[in-house]
Amino acid sequence: MDDSDHYTEAVGRAVDMLAAMSGWFEPVLDALGGPGVADRQMITWLPHQWGEVATYADPCRAAITSLASDCPDGVRRQDVAAVGARHGPVALFVAAMVFGLGDRPSGPRSVLDMLSESHVADESGEPIEPIRVIEGIMTGSSHVSADIAFRSLFKDGDTRVHGLNVSLGTKAIYFSALEAMPKHRALILDDFVFNGVQQVLQSGLAEPNAIALDPRKHTWSADYLQYCSWAEDVAEVERTVPEDVEVALFKLGKGEVSPPIAEL
Repeated sequence: MDDSDHYTEAVGRAVDMLAAMSGWFEPVLDALGGPGVADRQMITWLPHQWGEVATYADPCRAAITSLASDCPDGVRRQDVAAVGARHGPVALFVAAMVFGLGDRPSGPRSVLDMLSESHVADESGEPIEPIRVIEGIMTGSSHVSADIAFRSLFKDGDTRVHGLNVSLGTKAIYFSALEAMPKHRALILDDFVFNGVQQVLQSGLAEPNAIALDPRKHTWSADYLQYCSWAEDVAEVERTVPEDVEVALFKLGKGEVSPPIAEL
């Protein structure tokens, strides 16, 4: 066997590996209407529930007022991004939380707690104003890779902002990086996405070591980067965007589409 044969064999193994990694995705994406499913995703919310959040600070008012005016029935990713472009990082954070919490009655209260309670102190031990911590997270995570952005959510093993856990925190850092689009950028990882990942791994249509992190437990930044990189690789093979992979996993995890089954 000469060098060209070794090369052909290596390429063949790589193609087989990528096919195994992404074989689950095409039937799920087709069931969801094809590429662009992330852009079509719409989160229902009830603007009147968010009145108290709107009165907390000017950026909060800007976010809620803009969303209530432009998309009162449902928020899409592009709506959240537009708020950030017009009104800055704190408004972007609030819009991201609307996207993440939707019409849950407890959603506005959760955001108010985030805005008013911080787990971070300065060198003198005094708590840092939460809205400044949030602003720092949103601006600091906008041009960096997923693992660095993820680490900005935590300090000494605790969330830097009260309630800004993996599920909601990854929504914040996802939207913060949406405009700059750094390599290996952050993606959303919540319980439904995780459940979708488990279904894919159980289907036999993805490598077992693809990802195995649980947002409900302690999550390492390296594991989170592995998830984001895996989604990017699947998207590249299937010629779509990583967000479509994320939403496909989300829909699988919610039971809105049937899980894939490996052919025998």
